[in-house]
Amino acid sequence: MGRVDFFLGVFLLVLSLPVRTPGFSLSTVLQISTYSLTGSVFSGGSNQRISGASVVLCDDGGARLGETASDDSGKFSFEGIRPGHYVLRVNAAGFVATEMQVDLTLGSERDLTVTLRGAPVAAAVPGGAAMISAHELAMPQAAKDLLSSGQKVVHGKECAGCVAGF
Repeated sequence: MGRVDFFLGVFLLVLSLPVRTPGFSLSTVLQISTYSLTGSVFSGGSNQRISGASVVLCDDGGARLGETASDDSGKFSFEGIRPGHYVLRVNAAGFVATEMQVDLTLGSERDLTVTLRGAPVAAAVPGGAAMISAHELAMPQAAKDLLSSGQKVVHGKECAGCVAGF
């Protein structure tokens, strides 16, 4: 029994000794465990870089983790991000906001290209006139008059009478 205790003690002693590996340290492990996320924001129509775009990094649950703006050349970056799944939300004036899923589990650095579509421009009505839909144009004049008067009549009956018929 004495030999078993002796060998077990030596084995545990060897396991407790620090092992020195050249170029390997705790700081190296900590550096590997964080990623950087970089990218550029472009206009979909003209393929020009968009400066001043708001870029928000969220976790996969939607909680905001960081925010930055694209620089003059449309570039943005987030540093020190832990491995995981993220959502990137990008918005700029005059463009439709976009959201994209980012997976930072396979590599230490990502360079994304985000393309924003131009926002639809509202048609201006000359002279401040009211807009009218094709559906309203197809309505008979009597129906338009009833609609504008606020009366609620269905098939010649008041609405209260319509409900009583059920």
